[in-house]
Amino acid sequence: MKKISVSPQLITINNGTNFLITDKDGKIGRLRQTGLFEKDTRYISFYQFLINGKEFKLLNSSWIDYYSSLYYFTNPKIVTFEREVAEDVIMLRLSRFVGDGLHEDYDLTNYSGEDLEIQLSLEVRADFADIFEVRSDKIRKRIVDSIWEEKEQRLVLNYENRGFKRRLNFYAQNETYQPHYNNGEITFNISLKGGETLHSCMEATFENSTKTQYPCEEVREKTFETMNRQFKNWQEEVTKISSSNKIVENAYNQAITDLGSLRLAAAGVPWVPAAGVPWFATLFGRDSLVTSLEILTLYSPFAVGVLEELGKLQGTGVDNWRDEEPGKIPHEIRAGELTALKIVPFDPYYGSADASLLYVITLFETYKFLGEKKILEKYLPVAEKCLEWAATWGDFDGDGFIEYQTRSPQGYRNQGWKDSGDAIVYPSGILVDTPIATCEIQGYYYSALLKMAEIYKVLGKPEKVGGLINHAVRLREEFNEKFWVEEENFYALGLNNKKLAIASITSNPGHLLWSEIISEDRASLIVRRLMRKDLFSGWGIRTLSNKNPAFNPVSYHRGSIWPHDNAIIAAGFKKYGFWEEANKIAEGIFAASDQLESSMMPELFAGVERENFSFPVLYLEANLPQAWAAGSIFLFLQTILGLEADAENKKLVINPTLPDWLPDLTLRNLKVGQGRVDVRFFREDNKSQFEILKSTKNIKVAKKELG
Repeated sequence: MKKISVSPQLITINNGTNFLITDKDGKIGRLRQTGLFEKDTRYISFYQFLINGKEFKLLNSSWIDYYSSLYYFTNPKIVTFEREVAEDVIMLRLSRFVGDGLHEDYDLTNYSGEDLEIQLSLEVRADFADIFEVRSDKIRKRIVDSIWEEKEQRLVLNYENRGFKRRLNFYAQNETYQPHYNNGEITFNISLKGGETLHSCMEATFENSTKTQYPCEEVREKTFETMNRQFKNWQEEVTKISSSNKIVENAYNQAITDLGSLRLAAAGVPWVPAAGVPWFATLFGRDSLVTSLEILTLYSPFAVGVLEELGKLQGTGVDNWRDEEPGKIPHEIRAGELTALKIVPFDPYYGSADASLLYVITLFETYKFLGEKKILEKYLPVAEKCLEWAATWGDFDGDGFIEYQTRSPQGYRNQGWKDSGDAIVYPSGILVDTPIATCEIQGYYYSALLKMAEIYKVLGKPEKVGGLINHAVRLREEFNEKFWVEEENFYALGLNNKKLAIASITSNPGHLLWSEIISEDRASLIVRRLMRKDLFSGWGIRTLSNKNPAFNPVSYHRGSIWPHDNAIIAAGFKKYGFWEEANKIAEGIFAASDQLESSMMPELFAGVERENFSFPVLYLEANLPQAWAAGSIFLFLQTILGLEADAENKKLVINPTLPDWLPDLTLRNLKVGQGRVDVRFFREDNKSQFEILKSTKNIKVAKKELG
């Protein structure tokens, strides 16, 4: 099949909470989501660079690393006071990287054979818009003070509102030519000899930080050295793979880069993941926990940072404005103006009905990989409060199921993983009124109860185990009775406010296999239904059946395909023995990655049918990179290889079911407790085999057969 490469319309580079989004030609302002952002505020909202008042002609552009991009331009036909200059005789090489701020290197080369007098002009504007405004395209007009400081060669843009202050310092540097500021433009008047290259650099810094006291050429080298060292340290820690299937290998390596780019520093703990760029460059409860679960085979210490940071923010009281309740794990944390001024409730916001349950699950699964009881002991009080919340505030009508309903005027209408306002619909396509109890949340609850029972066993608290197991058994029985839709042979999407089944056909019941709340005899029915063509597109399982009147392949949650959703479903398939179907889902996602630029997995893509000579259609505003989308790659491979850790007993359990499209795969540096394991997996005589290449700290590898 001919290789097709699909790329996003924008170029995004990022570092922590800082990111830059531009058009392909490097400009900012034509599309609303472009700009330079830091901590939920857009600092640069308009940016263009001109030669003698005209736009450069783009030759090529691309991101180079997650934090750097490169653009090549040539000149249009221009007029100077001396002559008319032909097009395509001046080349501009523009290199950018995001560190603590934005650094740019402009290299202009004169290929005309003549000496030229030209002008390089830059126009910079800041609107200091909150990221919620940018995303919704409802931007408040702000008064921004601009000051040109001649001595410092910088433009200072200031904004203040009721104690909320933001500042952008934009430096323009050239060793030969002094910049001038006039009519809103920074301009260099340049004499460029034939064959000569002129180097200038620009820097944008946030708040009241001062410019680094290095020549601009050194800034680049020192920053690159620091960032490359940090990323190399990350790469050395994680599990590596090699395979004859380069599609899988490329997707895996790109996912390592994506997660590396989303690391946020947190005091006293390993890195924690931002949810995604551009819209979610902050810590999210549900997203961070799901990502931690997905990447346990890649780098399990990531989860420790997530448990720590979310535990610090656990709800302690009742605050309707933020949907906070005692014991609840936060959903989203923001630092922009709308949050600071209490216009939106995100400092933090608690509108998530599943994060508290996922916290308990993540705690136990992390322990299985690290084998450290002190982790269970440290976060046990947080986990206990999570389950206390579930039994009281989470089940606010006392029917045994967890439902959600916002009490905040600015809260999220839907608070499961499909949290867009129009995500939950009836088979007729009509929106479901809240409160709603979605099916997958009940599965997470069941799993959390059993995981907590296991935690108590490990910590020597047998008196607390029986009640949790009994609770889980009752929940399982009641769930299978109330959520089963006999005429569909499928589980309901959820229960509505009258406790009636929402019989829509969606991907949500796939999570029930992952949580193992459903009975063995119904598993095959669920698998077969999810793999029918109205849900499975060939690229992946859609969020909503294409037979539902509300189906839209380019909607956020009503027919799109989410990699993390598919990875969880595939993991559930494998648990019930349906490994061939799990592999089929994985093949679709990996095939999609092969058609995407650099194999970077987006947050979601459109639920269009996979056909010969087709490609996955990108969702225009998908986060790219996105943590749980990148994490899906590792969960798919964990599923195919059947990896389960028992670090306390120094054991790695495997159950490989390699498909024919993945005939071999070698894992290296897989962390189990204090040890590391290298294993080669391969197909031989149509069976999956394995070979232990290396094991430290007496870690044993044992094969588990499917039941």
